[in-house]
Amino acid sequence: MNKSTKFSPKVRERAVCTVQEHRGQCPSPRAAVESIAPKISHVPNTLLSWIQRHEIVSGAPLVIQLLASIRRGGRAVRTEIGALLLLALLAFLPCEGALAVPALWTTNGHSYEAVRTPQGVDWLTAKSLAEAQGAHLATITSAEENAFVFRLIATDERFWINVGDDTRGPWLGGFQPPGSREPDGGWTWVTDEKFAYHNWAFGEPNEGGAYGPSEMYLSFHGKGNYNFANTWNDLYDFEGMRGFIVEYSVPEPPLGALCAILLAMLILRRLGRRS
Repeated sequence: MNKSTKFSPKVRERAVCTVQEHRGQCPSPRAAVESIAPKISHVPNTLLSWIQRHEIVSGAPLVIQLLASIRRGGRAVRTEIGALLLLALLAFLPCEGALAVPALWTTNGHSYEAVRTPQGVDWLTAKSLAEAQGAHLATITSAEENAFVFRLIATDERFWINVGDDTRGPWLGGFQPPGSREPDGGWTWVTDEKFAYHNWAFGEPNEGGAYGPSEMYLSFHGKGNYNFANTWNDLYDFEGMRGFIVEYSVPEPPLGALCAILLAMLILRRLGRRS
């Protein structure tokens, strides 16, 4: 797999500005990120982290309030330091909702993120987007891992699309190299892991039932409309898929922890000036 792409500060700044310009058109900051990220070829979670770091460095309201209290000195200083310790503890707690981070599966130490693509995305583009973040499309090697990953999108209809009599779900990291024996020969993972476990839907893989384009990419798939299932299907490079699953083999430091460290450095610097 390719080395992760490093985005320059100028690229990050331009991406942050684009989201900020569109915030007023979306119901929430997270919605703005999810809307803009696919258009500029970024994963939402990465773009969100850039925005949060930008707000901290540029003087977020919380930082301003802390420093103002520190200048008052005395008991206020002790109060704000106590608040900082509380923030540091909260930074390491798992969270859900608008600022949710990739889900950690403790069995292998990897994190997984379901990325929405309302405008649609094909498998090859999804693979490139995942690798640009230093990650890869999810590779599933056990029933337990399959169940964990599926829970990320099991009840969220935004990740699914009805096509014909079936329901197509997010892309996974499995593919069939050209020239493989059809319909089930040669399947492999983007990480070159052994394709020992599989969870094919009934009648799959079927190479398109002997008609249509070659089906050589893996996705979640349910038989019947509105059937959000944890089973798999072989599919051609369908451009209308509503999402994909990213797997991070090496987790990034928690953003909350970085925020707490930055706040601590600012406070210590201010206290040093007063002494």
